[in-house]
Amino acid sequence: DSATPEAVTRLVTAQNLPILNGGNLNYSHHIACRYDQAAALRKMTCETLLLQVVGDVIQKQSERAEAIRPDMKVVRMEGTVDVLEAKPDEWVGHVTDFLAYGEGQKA
Repeated sequence: DSATPEAVTRLVTAQNLPILNGGNLNYSHHIACRYDQAAALRKMTCETLLLQVVGDVIQKQSERAEAIRPDMKVVRMEGTVDVLEAKPDEWVGHVTDFLAYGEGQKA
């Protein structure tokens, strides 16, 4: 059986519930801004998908990651911090396409 975009969204967002329910909504953004991802990004050898929300507070970190790994497939989505819940069909579609067809190919 295949999961619906809504079911996948519930699973992914459930991973963040301790953060959201712990009263520190910006915890993941704080980590993204403090953790130097450059070395880890350079070590990666697999095809990589980066979903970026245009205008998000961590957009600069996404752009930096893209500069370090220009071979990454980058998808820019319009939305807000709740883009996963607001657009499950869109983001799950991007991930599914990427996994099914690989970077640089279209369905």
